[in-house]
Amino acid sequence: MREDQDAGALEDRTAAEPRAAAPAVDPRRLAAERLKAGDLIGAVAQASRAVVEDPKDAQAFAVRALAHELAGEHTKALVDAEAALAVAPLAAAYDARAAALSSLGRHAEALADATRSIALDPKDAFAFATRARALHSLGRSREAHADASRAVDLDGELVDDMQCVLGD
Repeated sequence: MREDQDAGALEDRTAAEPRAAAPAVDPRRLAAERLKAGDLIGAVAQASRAVVEDPKDAQAFAVRALAHELAGEHTKALVDAEAALAVAPLAAAYDARAAALSSLGRHAEALADATRSIALDPKDAFAFATRARALHSLGRSREAHADASRAVDLDGELVDDMQCVLGD
């Protein structure tokens, strides 16, 4: 009987104690995870949630821009990349804007942004790949080949993507 009383008292005390709140889920982190998993719709949704929570979250804008770009929504990508860059000069934002500009046929501008991204993060394979495509489109084959090779060296999964440049 004593054990029953002790157990009851313990239940009463723990029920009355405030419980620790579950850790908040970071939508920016979820957006990046969804993007990495190839869930572009989920990445856009989570990044949008992060932007609503913090309209100055440059990283969330950059993730959403990249998701839009990969989904073929180049104008939306450009808008979000510019919003990110208005807050902070992130390599990811330059990456997204460079890719969007390249997709929109604005290769000289894409080249400039990819170069900015590389200056901020010299191990950014995506930026080297984007710059390689821009250089290739501008007829600068030798430089394009060097950047494509560097992109593949940094990330071997880009080899198929870079065949249009490396095959020249």
